[in-house]
Amino acid sequence: MDVLSRPAEEFENVQTLETMWAMKAFEHAEIYFNILCSVDPRLLKLTPVDDTIYKIFREEFPTLDVRVINEDELKCTKVMEHY
Repeated sequence: MDVLSRPAEEFENVQTLETMWAMKAFEHAEIYFNILCSVDPRLLKLTPVDDTIYKIFREEFPTLDVRVINEDELKCTKVMEHY
């Protein structure tokens, strides 16, 4: 039987292991964040379809200022109906 198909009740949470995993996840996140911050955003490509995503986003929301996100603007009825 595959271990991943067994019921969760069969497994025990080991606090030390969970803490080590969280520390390692934080280290990785910090490294990736530093890499992202070190690259000029105009040159940064996270996926092969970044340009397509941005083009469609701008077609749908041509006037949305993404430099400063205004939560009230995003939650207004007109915008919410659009998406």
